Formats: sequence, structure tokens, C-alpha cells
Amino acid sequence: MGASTQVTIFSLCAGLLFGLGWWLWIDSVAYASHIDDPVPVSGAYWIPGIFGTIAVLLICITPTGADDDMIDENRGKRIKAFLLFSFFVGIASILASMWILIEVYGGVKKDATDPKSSWPGVAGMLQTLSLFVSALLYRWCKSQSSTDDL
Repeated sequence: MGASTQVTIFSLCAGLLFGLGWWLWIDSVAYASHIDDPVPVSGAYWIPGIFGTIAVLLICITPTGADDDMIDENRGKRIKAFLLFSFFVGIASILASMWILIEVYGGVKKDATDPKSSWPGVAGMLQTLSLFVSALLYRWCKSQSSTDDL
């Protein structure tokens, strides 16, 4: 298997992980409304996935080769700072989904106002993890290709 074939396959896997993350989240929202959960999935619970998607976009648009033949060395520093910020956004979305999972859907069900299922919390966590892994995988594929045209 050639290097370009390997990059193509891993890029495809990154896209599939991205789609899987959103599919899991939408499935959990539909499931929660189907079982008449007393705690509906709030609009605020969508925020980690949205910020995870923004992190994916930021990581993927950052050019590789920040050290290679830079005319202006400050440009390389700005690219690295932008990439670091992008990783912070991705990690913050993972932490936010963990917080929602533990705070809202975790723990013992005490009364009828607690959610019946913890699936939306688990799916939110899996969503942000798959988004971040897809960004890392695509970034690795982009660095392995000889050109920056992925």
C-alpha cells in the first residue's frame, strides 16, 4: 500500500469519525425525546459538540510545515499559537461534555425529575471525543502528504 493510499484511507476514517460523532449525538437526542424523558436535552447541551466542530475546522485549516522556509519567523509562531488555541478549544469541548455527563446524567436517580437515561450524556462525550480524534487523524494525514492540498 502506497503512502498516498494510506493517507486517503486515514482521511476517509477521519471523516467517518466526524460523521459518527454527530450521528451518535442526534440519535441520543431522538432517543431522549422518544422515551419521554422528564429532562429534555437542552439547547445548552449542544454547545460542546458545536465547539468541537469549530475546533476540528480550526485544526484542519492550520497549515502544516510552520517551520519550513518561513520568510517571517513570527508567522510560524502565530501558526503554532493558533494551532495551540485550536487544541484548547477541542479539549475544552471534551471537558464540557464530561461535565454535562457527570452533572446531569450521572449519579443515582432519586426522583421522577431525573433523566431516565444517561445515553444523551454518554453520546455527547463520545461525540466530542470522536470529533477531536478525527481532527488529530486528519492533521496527521495532512502532515504525511507531500502537499497541503487535502
